[in-house]
This record gives sequence, C-alpha cells and structure tokens, in this order.
Amino acid sequence: MQGHPDQGLRWTEPRAVTRLKARAMTLRQRLGLLAILTVVSAVWLVCEILPSSLFGWEALAAIALVIGWLWAYPVMWLNRNIHNMVSLTPDAILGPLGNHNYLFIAWGYVGTVEIDGKPFQVMVYKVHHLDEVLYGIGEEVDANAVAAFLKRKGVREPDGGTAPPRV
Repeated sequence: MQGHPDQGLRWTEPRAVTRLKARAMTLRQRLGLLAILTVVSAVWLVCEILPSSLFGWEALAAIALVIGWLWAYPVMWLNRNIHNMVSLTPDAILGPLGNHNYLFIAWGYVGTVEIDGKPFQVMVYKVHHLDEVLYGIGEEVDANAVAAFLKRKGVREPDGGTAPPRV
C-alpha cells in the first residue's frame, strides 16, 4: 500500500528478500538469539519452579537451555516466513529491525539485489551506531518514490557512490 508521498510510504517486504536475510544470519546472531531465549527461560524457571523444586540449579540451567533452543528455531522460522511491514513516516523508518529517526541515519540509498535471477528493489541505510539495515521494497511501492522520500528527509547517499548491498 502506497501512501501520499508527503505523509509517508508503507509496503510489505518481498518474501524472497526476507528469506535471503534470514539465511544470511550469522552464527553469532543465532547464538545471541539462543542465549537471550535461554536467559528468559531460566528466569521463568527460577521464578516458577525453583522455590518448590527438588531440582538443583544445574538441572534447571539444562532445562532452560533446551527450552531456549526449542524457542530459537520457531523464531528463526517465523523470521524467514512472515511478511515484514516497512513504513517511511514523516519522522522515522519503521520496520522489524527497529524504528530509526532520520536524524540518526548516516546514509541511505535505493538499489537492486538479484535473488535466484530475479531483481528486487531494496532500501539500504546505516544508522550511526549500528550495522547497515536492508529492507526489500514491495512491488506496490515505486522505488523512485522511496529514494525521493529519503532525499526529502535529508538522508544522504553514501560516500563513494552506491555500493551493492551486503546480504
């Protein structure tokens, strides 16, 4: 769905781009997700089971690791298969990777990435203190309108031209 250019733009990220980004998840990112889910499981186990449990902390830690592992795979599957909504609002870029105010974006551009021989339009930008963020641009939105919107918001192109996105 494309909005009025001055009010912002909104689209659904193409599934091929979402799957490509999920495949590109590094081992460090996967282990980080597992660690977070394990800690959440451990806190729940300690709060709910430990006071009335006969288990030692070692058994609860092992159970928390297994629960974290069981959570991690469905979360990664969902990350690969759910359609992500991306919005360019007057104040920020809103997407599954966070809300980023234009003031904190170092640079950004619209480019093309090829997936299985088919070209997809993408928006790539860098938040000052984070890695590059890549979102596929849905077919319902004109990529030129996205580029023009970013330019109107003061997002500059990267130094040295536009390199192809790292995926």
